[in-house]
Amino acid sequence: MINSKIDWKLGTTINDVTIEWIPICSVAFGDDYKRIIGLTKEEFWINGFEPPRTEGLYIIKNREDCYHIMAIIDKERIEIEELVKNGLKLNGMLVENFNTFPIKEIIKFSLTSTRHWGIRAATWIRQEEFDEELCDITRMIIEKKELDQRSRHDLFKMMKRFEKQKAS
Repeated sequence: MINSKIDWKLGTTINDVTIEWIPICSVAFGDDYKRIIGLTKEEFWINGFEPPRTEGLYIIKNREDCYHIMAIIDKERIEIEELVKNGLKLNGMLVENFNTFPIKEIIKFSLTSTRHWGIRAATWIRQEEFDEELCDITRMIIEKKELDQRSRHDLFKMMKRFEKQKAS
């Protein structure tokens, strides 16, 4: 639940709808390229260019929308988690709101995207996040040899641990 006393700082019109949101953190990809991650009043995550502008601002409502935010997996997961959690605190929100951040959806989307994004996504997965859908994605990746051997091997090990744990 989002703190209802938050002063929603930005009103942006996307497809003729005004979205109230606040910037949570900024992710730098070099000196001249930054992305901003924010949260809408309706509890959707939002991603766009920094400084914020209407074009290039995307609300993440489903897995396909993760295309617009998957660049963050070029960073280390712990760095993104810390940025988002610190941003939530600075904006008077509970760190528990981080649980709504779509990490698993970004990972799943990226694994099925391109080789580069798939390899990066494989480094973000944690064993406790593995589920049936990740098993299916892993089987497809192994069968088609879409990622490098190390990534396939790491995914295979997690999948086998998940299956063993599920069977017991």
